[in-house]
Amino acid sequence: MYKVQGDTVTGKPMVDRFGVRAYPTFVALNAQGELLHSWLGYGQPEPWVKRMQEIKADPISVDARKSRHDATPTFRDALVLGQVALGGSDYVEAERRFQEASDLDPEAAGEENVPIQLFRAAYFGAGTGDVTIEHAVEVATGLLESPDVKPAHVLEVTERLARAVDKIGTEMLVPFLQMAHPQIEPLEDEDLQSRREKFLIEYALFAESDTEKAVRMKKGTLPDGWESDPDELNGFAWWCFERKVNLEEAEALAQNGVDLTPPGSSQANVIDTLAQIVYLRGDQQRATELIRQALEMDPENEYLKEQIKKFTGVSESHM
Repeated sequence: MYKVQGDTVTGKPMVDRFGVRAYPTFVALNAQGELLHSWLGYGQPEPWVKRMQEIKADPISVDARKSRHDATPTFRDALVLGQVALGGSDYVEAERRFQEASDLDPEAAGEENVPIQLFRAAYFGAGTGDVTIEHAVEVATGLLESPDVKPAHVLEVTERLARAVDKIGTEMLVPFLQMAHPQIEPLEDEDLQSRREKFLIEYALFAESDTEKAVRMKKGTLPDGWESDPDELNGFAWWCFERKVNLEEAEALAQNGVDLTPPGSSQANVIDTLAQIVYLRGDQQRATELIRQALEMDPENEYLKEQIKKFTGVSESHM
């Protein structure tokens, strides 16, 4: 296995060649450099090993697989072509192939988790504008309404939609939370308890519109001593910022995080959280001062330069 850092001079050509937009993306090539397979995410060891064994058993290039599939369509080829398209950020093609796989063998599609892969294609496609948000919502609805949907997949759908609430709006998110709640609330799977807790927090916040309850539940998930841990303070403050709740306390906690963090890039990161909250609360001048302070600590940080442009409307290079 050869690891490539995508944001380096040597890594960027690989990223461009295989259409990589998310990490980690795994790419399998043959000795001639032909693409055999690509896929997203770490996942669990067993499925990863299984996939490698399947590649070894049928080491056919993607181009040859397409030709074979055109001549004789099979579930396995449609699935692999969908995964390759997803790994290469061709989300429309990925969704088409996953749907084709589901039509060819619905039972195998359930065993191979094709429905959630189809949703990912639609979700990422909506993020890039390749498909409409309404279409992604339609695919998500179909998945959650399936009688055979897996709890882990229900959680993934709601987690992704909650992260996109600024784009889809609470009026679209809430029905999904309500649909998922009867399946997730009684869930006892130990491996999913942490995600269940996060779901219930989002449910309290968005579906029940009970901000105090959601904040209280969120604090209940934090470790002992979190009030004096700069990373935990920053994480909680950022959670409040993303959801636009509890901002007065979030600002105070972010300031505590800044005070507890030694100067440098780590403190610059916490200052950014504080600046974002301050800006959201309407103090553009102080937010700008804070982000300039952060940039002084981490002067090569392009993200912080963009933050100054966001807060002032003026590029740092023109100031």
